[in-house]
Amino acid sequence: MDSVTNTAETATAGMIEFRHVAGTTRGAYNDIYAGVGIRHPDRMWEWVLDVLGAHAGQDLLDVACGEAQMVAHAAARGLEAHGVDLSDIALKVGRGRSGAPAMGLAAANGEALPYPDDAFDLVTNLGSLEHYEDPVKGAAEMARVVARDGLVLLHVPNAFGLRWNVAHAWRHGDVHDDGQPIQRYATRAQWTRVLEAGGLEVVRVLGYEEMAHQPTGLAGWLGAVRHPSRLLVPFARFLPVDMASIFVFICRKAPQWFDDAVVADAAITDAVDSKADVDSKADVVDASTDVVPVNVAGPVASPWPSVEPVVFPTPRRKRAASKPARPPVDPIEVAGIELQYGAARRETATIDIAADAFDDWWRTITDASDRRGEVVLVVRRPEDGHILVHTKRHYPLGVWRLPTGGIKPHEAVLDGLERESVEETGHKLGVERFMALVEHRLVGGPNGRESTAFPSYVFQLRPPAGEINVQDSSEGIDGFRWVSPGELAMLTANLRRLGGRYGAWGRFRAVVQEVVKADLAMHTP
Repeated sequence: MDSVTNTAETATAGMIEFRHVAGTTRGAYNDIYAGVGIRHPDRMWEWVLDVLGAHAGQDLLDVACGEAQMVAHAAARGLEAHGVDLSDIALKVGRGRSGAPAMGLAAANGEALPYPDDAFDLVTNLGSLEHYEDPVKGAAEMARVVARDGLVLLHVPNAFGLRWNVAHAWRHGDVHDDGQPIQRYATRAQWTRVLEAGGLEVVRVLGYEEMAHQPTGLAGWLGAVRHPSRLLVPFARFLPVDMASIFVFICRKAPQWFDDAVVADAAITDAVDSKADVDSKADVVDASTDVVPVNVAGPVASPWPSVEPVVFPTPRRKRAASKPARPPVDPIEVAGIELQYGAARRETATIDIAADAFDDWWRTITDASDRRGEVVLVVRRPEDGHILVHTKRHYPLGVWRLPTGGIKPHEAVLDGLERESVEETGHKLGVERFMALVEHRLVGGPNGRESTAFPSYVFQLRPPAGEINVQDSSEGIDGFRWVSPGELAMLTANLRRLGGRYGAWGRFRAVVQEVVKADLAMHTP
């Protein structure tokens, strides 16, 4: 397998790839697991074990195990279960799971596994190979540690998944970037080349919608009315495998691993064939030919009947205002707010957005038919002075910021503040003071909108009385955290450093946070 490194670049050619440089990879994943984490529903782990025919007494290794959910489920079935991950924080959570005495967890890189050859009956790698620096080397390590008669199961994302990337590209003009240090999307043929270059032989390929959810109960059907794409889930299993959001590859060691070059193994064939009724989209892969589909008679139940779906963030429709639109800044309205909540700081800032892609964020921010400004929610705990920040699933890695929300064209600023506080946190948050009015001038936009004025009304609010419960799932909020003023300063500096299509957006968001930082410094005892 000495040629693995040399063939990596060729095997990954043509893949869609995002790269974010944010310190070390281990540090980046520790940041993720210290925040929102990376979790999957219990049904997924159970399904994987069923497909593999896992049973008590077998040895299983989950590579890039995260918080050890797969390892815990395998241990509960009586397997000798092990897991490795880069993140110390994720492993700390994993060690606290039920079944920990039956699990072995280690901090290690999936491209250099600390185990001998042929050590495991089963090896899994779920949603991780696409994030490796060298996926061919990662595949080679899994091929090395799996037993001669063992199985490797991986799932990786499809570049042309109909319900995920195609739908996302339709809305946003690009595939989804989940903000991890490296993210790749590829076709089935491209992933097959990577696995084969690493010394794995693909036995079978399944196509699944990982987060598919069939509406159940009144709440489920009401949610489907709001998000009609959920009504399509029962039909997802009829998608061709090449249009599935997730490819599930079942592999074994390739012939070059064996001295006798004999790969016919009845035990492996039986283990895979016994699961032939799991999904009607199953394909059998012959390494010497193209992929030949297998027809499975009879209806097959979806393996994901009760899993919460992914909700795609979509731009809000532009509706005609039912009342005359207010100006972005109404001096009379501002004077009334100041009478109630005190005089605000006044700041102005010019943001050059010429280098930005002028994507949905900018269209939303600068389209006067949708909003005339925004409210900024500075929610501060009195006991320690910490401030609430959030992140969203489409943000780059490590980006956290103050919650904000748009003010509708005909809406009063205070009405917009109340509505947005409920949508963002599930609570009507009390106003403590009017902190600042920041008037942005966005320049360098497209022809006809080269320059746009946009105000941010900044309010300090009381913390919620109970748990935060996001009411508007279309916002894509992925998590909240409380940070000190010093940490807020660091997060603001991160926004300033963003580049590419996030560059102008980061500078825009940093302006208000710098004003808030200065204001809090003046009002902190």
